[in-house]
Amino acid sequence: IYTFGLAHHILGCAAEWIYIKSHHTEEGRKLTCDFFGKTSSTMIGCFAGILLFSVAHFVPVVAGMTPFPKWYCVFNLLIGKAVFNSVRQLGNTALINGIGTSNMSLGTIVMFTALLLGWKKYVGDKEYVL
Repeated sequence: IYTFGLAHHILGCAAEWIYIKSHHTEEGRKLTCDFFGKTSSTMIGCFAGILLFSVAHFVPVVAGMTPFPKWYCVFNLLIGKAVFNSVRQLGNTALINGIGTSNMSLGTIVMFTALLLGWKKYVGDKEYVL
């Protein structure tokens, strides 16, 4: 699933390269938009993977199939992404744009940090068997 993300980012960089090499002309913009349209399946696959991962993480926590309390479902990649992306509503500064643009990375850091700390608290040194 993450292969789609890799392909999406490589093709996105290629599209930017096309636009820059065309000296920011209208023809270059059309080429870039056409390129994005023809390679949009990689973006769709990438976001489908994010959604699949988020649901696969959310459902077991809410269903009580993990050692975490049900409220731990808030530490989810999609929820973290949405929260950090919503920071953009606070203005247009470098810090706010950086947080908004890094929404996926920051959401992932918060999710795994919460899971790590929660694991130590709710499971500790006990052996946990699924």
